Amino acid sequence: MLGVALATVFMRGKPEDMGLKPFGYEEAKLETHGKTKAASTAEVFWSLKEALHTPAFWTIAIMWFCSNFAEYIVFSHSVNYVVTDRGFDLKTATYIFSLVGLCFLICGPLGGSIADKLGTKYNDEFKGRKVVITSCYIIACLASAWLSHVKTPGMYLVYALIFGIPFGTYIPSVAAYVGTTFGAKSMGAIWGLTTALGVAGGAGLGPYVGGYLRDITGNYQASIWLACAVYALTAILCFAVKKPCKVPVESSKMEEKAVPVE
Repeated sequence: MLGVALATVFMRGKPEDMGLKPFGYEEAKLETHGKTKAASTAEVFWSLKEALHTPAFWTIAIMWFCSNFAEYIVFSHSVNYVVTDRGFDLKTATYIFSLVGLCFLICGPLGGSIADKLGTKYNDEFKGRKVVITSCYIIACLASAWLSHVKTPGMYLVYALIFGIPFGTYIPSVAAYVGTTFGAKSMGAIWGLTTALGVAGGAGLGPYVGGYLRDITGNYQASIWLACAVYALTAILCFAVKKPCKVPVESSKMEEKAVPVE
């Protein structure tokens, strides 16, 4: 708690707070009639109230709920699964599962860099994020399916890596997905509500449902396959998000009323 409080004091919410431009801002270009022009200074921003009236917000919110629900089934129970259902040594299982945390540290920045490069390639940052996050959810789905067949520590090691890489990538990337969908100005409020729905709901229910299914079936297979199915649904929802349209306004002018067009 003390660390969070100190970070809040010194952290700045956006580059503009320090007189800077977002990374890559000056390099952003638009191809027009075969000539390269500097990107327009007009930006599109959505307030929280406006975002709530778009299908994109609710698609992302449900997606994030499903993501946390599936994630916390396997994240919370996988060690106990291989110990109780597969007979692994607890210490060995714990050491192997710690690789998920290592993947998180490495893949967060790496995934963001890949998304940035794809955004440049497609000339569409939103599309770049969509491709990366959807791919991560597909891999997480496959990792969950692999977990159901784990029988040896070596197989569990493979699971930790297959799951850890997309897990470490999509968690920080979804926040950026919200930013590229609704703009930076109200991103904090929009992402905050999305997180409340996803974490309080999905992360809260996932471990409970996973444990309940284990209690009534006698093993973790039903829980794991539920996580697999929900990850598949999450990938579909991520791919289905359509960026809402709004007439851009100059940053020096008052924003116009949003007219969502999916």
